[in-house]
Amino acid sequence: MFIKKLEIENFRGISKLTLDMDRKVTIFCGVNGSGKTTLLDAISHHLSWFILKVRRSSQGGSGDQISLNEIQNGKSFAKIKARFRDGAEDYFVSLTRTQAGHKVSEKSDMSDFSRLADAYKQK
Repeated sequence: MFIKKLEIENFRGISKLTLDMDRKVTIFCGVNGSGKTTLLDAISHHLSWFILKVRRSSQGGSGDQISLNEIQNGKSFAKIKARFRDGAEDYFVSLTRTQAGHKVSEKSDMSDFSRLADAYKQK
C-alpha cells in the first residue's frame, strides 16, 4: 500500500497543494517553516483512520479529526484528500472540517478505508 496522491486545502499554512507521489520513495525537504511537518500531519490524520479500521473494522469510532485551529485563518474549511493504492486497486478518502455556521459541498468520506483495511487483513 502507498499514497499515490495527496491534496490539501486550507490546512495550516497550505492554501492549496496537490502531490503525486512515487511508489518507491518520496522525500520532503525544505527550510524551517516550509510545510514538511504539515504534510506529515495531514498524512497522519488519514492513517489514524486506517489504523482504527484495521484494529476493529466492525466497531464504531473515529480517527484524528482536523481541529478548528488547523483551518487557515479567514477560511471556512480545511480539506485533506488522499488516494491510496494497494496492488491494482485505488482507495479514495477525504477528511473535511468546517468552521461553525459554514457548509461545504464535499463532506468527509472515509468509507474506502473499511475496504482497504479488509484487504490488508487478508494478506
